[in-house]
Amino acid sequence: MASRTVCTIASKRYLPLVRVTARSFAHWHPGERMVVLLADRLGSAEPTPDEPFDLLTLDELCDARPELLEVAGRYDELQFSYALTPVL
Repeated sequence: MASRTVCTIASKRYLPLVRVTARSFAHWHPGERMVVLLADRLGSAEPTPDEPFDLLTLDELCDARPELLEVAGRYDELQFSYALTPVL
């Protein structure tokens, strides 16, 4: 079976829920990859190297798509996560 990559978008306050989801995904789909786009700045929520997912930060995304910084200022946290969906 071909390897899959699943993606999700979350703000740092949801990282504990993302960890649970990623561990469950890894349990049921060993060897497959989960990528999380963090929809805000890391700050003190720095992930550890043994996280069960690969992290894509907003800074990394904005390097490629600087217009996203403008969009970020127009939306609240949830709306911004939805706005990022087509970009991911």
